[in-house]
Amino acid sequence: MSILMYYKTTDANVVEAVKEYKDNYNNLIKQGEEWAKQFNSTPLFYYREGGTYLITGEVRVNDYYGSYYGKCRSDRDLWVKPNSANHSHPKSLRGKNKNNKELIDLNEKFSSTLPKVTRVTAENIYKAIDTSKNEMHDMADFSVKDGKLCYGHSLNFKAIGNTVYISTSKRLNLTEIFGSEYISATKFNV
Repeated sequence: MSILMYYKTTDANVVEAVKEYKDNYNNLIKQGEEWAKQFNSTPLFYYREGGTYLITGEVRVNDYYGSYYGKCRSDRDLWVKPNSANHSHPKSLRGKNKNNKELIDLNEKFSSTLPKVTRVTAENIYKAIDTSKNEMHDMADFSVKDGKLCYGHSLNFKAIGNTVYISTSKRLNLTEIFGSEYISATKFNV
């Protein structure tokens, strides 16, 4: 078990890097949702150390098996049967499907309307706090939860105004603070 250390910084480079990441992240989420909405679906994102990625090969389909009221999606025959997590993608254009006009159109739309940006990386944050992704490699998976940039439970960033608060099990070259200051600053500033 690692001991958490708490830091805060007003370094303009760190603050800007965190705000830039959050803006890019929010934009990626919005674009992913707009893309998937065209297919009556929900986008899938992969959170990994160093970034957030839009999964471009599949979506979480809505109403494949019908909703509570029993109505199934009208284009159900054009989609691969969803897995247990309800992830699916358009059927491939092979065999009996290769001349299906609706399926050709769906596949074309699925790939041609993808957002231009499909990932957001935290490299600028690593640079700003004077560390590298390789140094953080032993940390858990990266994710963003409740507006916080999180590397598992080991590295959390929270920008509040012009101050960035960080909790981590890694020693950083920043101003160390007590856990109580970190908690009081971040608890009510969601």
